Amino acid sequence: MDRPLSTLRPSQIYRPEVMEDIHLKAELGRYRFRGFGTLRPRPLPSFDDLTFIPCSLTRIPLEGYRERCSTKTRLGTRHAKRPIELDTPVMITGMSWGALSYNAKVALAEGARRVGSSTTTGDGGMLPAEREHSRVLVYEVLPSRYGMSIHDLRAADGVELTVGQGAKPGTGGVLLGSKVSPEIAAHRELPPGVDQRSPARHPDWLGPDDMIIKIEELREATDWQVPIFVKLGATRVFDDVKLAAKAGADVVVVDGMEGGTAASPEILQDHTGIPRWPPSARRGAASRTSGSSARCSSSSPAASGRASMPPRRSPSAPTPSTSALRRSSRSTATSRFTSRTITPSGRSPTRAITATRDAARSASPPRTPS
Repeated sequence: MDRPLSTLRPSQIYRPEVMEDIHLKAELGRYRFRGFGTLRPRPLPSFDDLTFIPCSLTRIPLEGYRERCSTKTRLGTRHAKRPIELDTPVMITGMSWGALSYNAKVALAEGARRVGSSTTTGDGGMLPAEREHSRVLVYEVLPSRYGMSIHDLRAADGVELTVGQGAKPGTGGVLLGSKVSPEIAAHRELPPGVDQRSPARHPDWLGPDDMIIKIEELREATDWQVPIFVKLGATRVFDDVKLAAKAGADVVVVDGMEGGTAASPEILQDHTGIPRWPPSARRGAASRTSGSSARCSSSSPAASGRASMPPRRSPSAPTPSTSALRRSSRSTATSRFTSRTITPSGRSPTRAITATRDAARSASPPRTPS
């Protein structure tokens, strides 16, 4: 006897919303586009999940009426003659005029100016009113080159070379034709009312080796005045940050998958990239490994942090002699080897290792003064 449909248990995979999405895609004949960002059912960690360790004995608290805690941050001290200085290092990432309205772009620029932060142009070039209301404006260079102007590039306080975007890493951008008004079409030199699709990569360079030349080109175009940012979608963060720092970037921006977009396939927003928190630790480790002084920041929103450098030796600290270093490395190698061998019967492993170390020390040449 057949079971009535009303008593069938719901599927955990083909839920009602999944079936509705399949039916809609079948009617459209393509995947679904939308703006905003990831809308996963399970929320990703956000800045609201942060907790802070307050002051106690190891960190004495500051007296607010006589002591100041400054958040002032300088970006671009590695190469730029005119570094960026921010009072509040929470930067507004790139959102284009077209994806956002004229009023929204001007409001963001004015808000960033009032709090002492920066804003970024986004795709499609610089809006003149955004430059007028910004104290610090970063010009974004994307694969599309829509609205690209060397004069606007030189008028900016920084240049951001975009390799990828967190909401859709490894793919190009889309601006739906409904947003390409005659005014925006004229600014981008495109026909009005037609979907604008950007390429997935830059047309004039391939890979990290070519990016070195591209960064040099941007520095020469701006007379080495402003810092160069490299923006990456969070994917293989450890290696990507090292390559960007080696290529000569002043600032490396890592964009998490929570970042927004004007339009993108929904499956890319929900199922590609890495959330912002895991890359934070990876980019810090990469900057320390590369030994560069480039700053790393996380985007969406961006919080800048100085990349750690290896500690410098104090001028007064004695330098170990060559023989001492050679003796130390020989002793370490011997102890590592003996810890993996089978010791003679009747002797404990600890005594065997100690005896081998003593023999290595006695066989070493006498220590010479440094």
